Amino acid sequence: MSENDICVHKHLTKTIEHLNGQIRQVEARIEVLANQRDMEIVLSIPIVGKRSAAAILVEVGER
Repeated sequence: MSENDICVHKHLTKTIEHLNGQIRQVEARIEVLANQRDMEIVLSIPIVGKRSAAAILVEVGER
């Protein structure tokens, strides 16, 4: 690999690590929301999972 390739690889690796950290934070927030009543209601809809329910709640806002 060239020096440029190594630099790009390091940059992309750091970006992926950063994004993985953000994903973990969002997933932790989803778990918090999963304990709330609104989340229970949305999850009662067939085929709606935690991520979809969280997205729905984000779009409609909290009561």
